[in-house]
Amino acid sequence: MQGGSASHVLPPWLKGEAGARLASAPPAALGPIDGWPDALKSATGLVLSSGFPMFLVWGEARTLIYNEAYVPILADKHPGAFGRSFWDVWPEVRPQIEPVIDAAFRGEHTFFEDLEVTLVRQGQPAPAWFTFSYSPIYGAGGQALGALCVCVETSANVLSRLREAEGRLELERRLNALPQMVWSTRPDGYHDFFNDRWYEFTGLPPGSTDGDGWLEIFHPDDRARTEACWRHSLATGEPYEIEYRLRHVSGEYRWVLGRGLPLRGASGAIERWMGTCTDIDELKRSSAELQRTSALLTLISDSTPDMIYAKDRHSRIIYANRTAFRIIGVPQDQFLGHNDLDWATDKDQARAIIANDQLVMREGRVVDVDETFTDPSGDTRVYRSLKAPLRDARGEVIGLVGVTSDITERHRAIERERLLAREVDHRAKNLLAVVQSILRLTRAEDVRQYARTIEDRVHALSRVHGLLATNRWEGAQLGVLIREELAAFISARPGKIRLSGADVRLPPEPAQGMAMVLHELATNAAKYGALSRDEGELAVSWTADAETLRLTWIERGGPPVQPPTRRGFGSTLLQGTIERQLGGQIDIRWAPEGLSVDLSIPTTA
Repeated sequence: MQGGSASHVLPPWLKGEAGARLASAPPAALGPIDGWPDALKSATGLVLSSGFPMFLVWGEARTLIYNEAYVPILADKHPGAFGRSFWDVWPEVRPQIEPVIDAAFRGEHTFFEDLEVTLVRQGQPAPAWFTFSYSPIYGAGGQALGALCVCVETSANVLSRLREAEGRLELERRLNALPQMVWSTRPDGYHDFFNDRWYEFTGLPPGSTDGDGWLEIFHPDDRARTEACWRHSLATGEPYEIEYRLRHVSGEYRWVLGRGLPLRGASGAIERWMGTCTDIDELKRSSAELQRTSALLTLISDSTPDMIYAKDRHSRIIYANRTAFRIIGVPQDQFLGHNDLDWATDKDQARAIIANDQLVMREGRVVDVDETFTDPSGDTRVYRSLKAPLRDARGEVIGLVGVTSDITERHRAIERERLLAREVDHRAKNLLAVVQSILRLTRAEDVRQYARTIEDRVHALSRVHGLLATNRWEGAQLGVLIREELAAFISARPGKIRLSGADVRLPPEPAQGMAMVLHELATNAAKYGALSRDEGELAVSWTADAETLRLTWIERGGPPVQPPTRRGFGSTLLQGTIERQLGGQIDIRWAPEGLSVDLSIPTTA
């Protein structure tokens, strides 16, 4: 053509928006349109020119081509579904529809009426019903190359028929005849039925509480708790039971007991939930009346430091004195009408308390039991509870009354006494063992010297015992032990006795052992060593780290020292105490210029 540009004319079978889309961007799996087989072109032209919902599934890739009448069925999947694999578009129906499509590719024709499938549209899975047929599309060689589906969604008609089914109408008629509020939900918890009693109680238009609308008429303080309970039942299949306040047609909130049970099919899967709502407001008001008539009892019971309370058959508090409120530590509206599981920080403690309650009410007898409770601050205390059955005018057990006393300090005192008794017994045995050792190992020339030696050694043991008792048997300072033992010599010999060392605290048993060692060293120095002469000198020093205590005893200026010819009590006591009793080491050197002793013991001994 001259004087103008050529324009591209679409083939007549490429109709509408879908045709233009195919012409501009043909599916990659199908290739350029010019190369399509005649069967594909003819089938596509048939689909695009129809005003009835139709689509074409072509080739091994199962490429999807559909017309504009099919777009409402796709919903939000359009336009991204065009030219993609059928299974990428509808993965949720593959287990159900793949055999049907495969049959068409084998040359088989199929037809379904009101078939139920679950489709994901607008991001939500939901059941849908379709009447449709699949037909094979044959190529030139007589082989099925694709499948043509003509379909119509019948969901609205099917649901309408289901609602109008005689069985449903009969069921609803029977449920509406009950004097009880009744509700029903789908397996996923969607409320789709409330009977007439429900709408009479609430005063709301029928159908207005379907779905999640039922939550709007619950007391604001009960909504979260009720919804959490319902969600738990849906997740676990456990029965649903809870008390809550529901807005009455009068505008006031009334207490209601809600219950629900799952209906299961032959396979065990939940097919529906059925439930009831029972008005228990009068029962609640009766409990309140009981509380009002107990005003005098309240005045009396609030004057006692013990917890006084009454519970119903479900262990819920219907009366409690001021002490109970203070100890439990929760607001009144979270206390009255609730049981221990609702406020306890330790659920096992709460279950044990409720088990004691149920024993009282089941056997109709008084129970005297110790119970443990941890308050909101984390303080765990022991209580003695005396619980008795609460009976009505006919003698039926309707709950319990209880008096609970805090006996924590008594328990602690008893435990302290037990610990003290064990400690005294242990200390006494240790002390007797040391005294026995002193008696067994002491040597003397005569009875008088023997008695004096024993008396001195027991007196040294007595000093450390008194020092430990003053410190509540928590230990003693090493420096104090040394000064106590050398006190007489320090005052009589100014400047002759030098002590140096940091503060070291010894546990009771090492303190006793070191006291005996220091006494033996001081006694030996006074009789034979540096402390037996006025010019004699003594230096005692000690150091300690995280693991070891080291002490050095050095005497100078006394009589010439001669190593002992036999092993006496002193040497035996020194070595036995340091090495065997305290797990340490001792080195005794009898040099002519004076005795030197180096010893070490574990600081944790």
